Amino acid sequence: MVNSNSNHVVRCSKSLKELIEQACETTFPEEACGILIGEREGPSSFLLKEIAKSRNISKDRRADRYMLDPASQAEAELKAQSKGLDVIGFYHSHPDAPAVPSYFDLAQAWPEYVYIICEVRAGAARALRAYMLNESQSGFVPLDLK
Repeated sequence: MVNSNSNHVVRCSKSLKELIEQACETTFPEEACGILIGEREGPSSFLLKEIAKSRNISKDRRADRYMLDPASQAEAELKAQSKGLDVIGFYHSHPDAPAVPSYFDLAQAWPEYVYIICEVRAGAARALRAYMLNESQSGFVPLDLK
């Protein structure tokens, strides 16, 4: 959870941004999802170093819902720990919808994690945005994705 008055940033290489976009384009028209691995530099400051793709195991509504594969989450945790890193959050796509958290995203969000959302229109990534829950967990605070 972050205070809406402080600076919020996720530092990320261009190549990692492109990997997220490609993963999201590949699964269109279904939602893509994956795990963000990196370092926590402060309460709302992160360095993204790797991503780990996950299967979307949602049984229904895959075009507007995602559920991470628990096996992928466990693998990502082990990978992060072996490198002295942390799972810092998750990414997913919004097929033919804006890169803005939905009510479902809010209901599923965990405090202190980054959520990167990729807007994919007609199979092409259009926007990549990052968020965290606000202090009251009633909404999201945008993070700069640099």
